[in-house]
Amino acid sequence: MQETVQKWTTNPKPSLSTTIPEEKGGVMEIVLNGTIYKADIDKVTGTWSWTPDAALADGPYNITFRVIDDAGNYGDPTQLILHVDTTAPSKPEILRVLDDEGSEQSWLMPGAKTDDKTPVLSGSAEPGSIVRLYDGSNEIGSAKAAQNGRWEITPATELSEGTHSFTVTSTDRTGHISKA
Repeated sequence: MQETVQKWTTNPKPSLSTTIPEEKGGVMEIVLNGTIYKADIDKVTGTWSWTPDAALADGPYNITFRVIDDAGNYGDPTQLILHVDTTAPSKPEILRVLDDEGSEQSWLMPGAKTDDKTPVLSGSAEPGSIVRLYDGSNEIGSAKAAQNGRWEITPATELSEGTHSFTVTSTDRTGHISKA
C-alpha cells in the first residue's frame, strides 16, 4: 500500500531530503509531473537531497518517491502531496453582524447602535484559514474558516460601551497574513 504524506511550503524551489541508513549507496527515484529524477543516496550517511530545477507555481503537486537499492530492487513508493503557497490569502470580509440579545434583535448595518455586548460577526475568507477579529488593534476572537470559506466569531469578552471598529485578517496554514 502506498503511503501518502501532505506538506505545505512557502518555498517555490524546496529542497527535499531525508536519511535512509539501510539504503546507503542506493538511488532515490523522484517523479514530478511525469518526469523522473534521481538522487544518489550517500554511501556513508544514507542521506539524499533533491531540489526541482525550476520554481514551482502555487498549487498542489503529487510527487512520488521510491528507493532503488544497490542490487536494483525497487522499494514501495511514497507519495507526497506538496502544496506550494507563496502568497497571502485574499482580504477576508465581514458580511454580517448579528444582534441576538435584548429587546431589539436584528442584523446590524455599519454605524448602527446595539445593546448586544457580544454580537455575532460572520463572513468569508480563504477556506481553512484562521480568521482573527479585531476591535481597533485588539484581537477579540478567532475562528477557522470552513471549507466553503464561511466563518463566524462571537467576541471572547463583552464589548465596552462606546464606538467599535471591527476588522478581520486571515492567516493561511503557511503563516501568510492577509490585509485587514
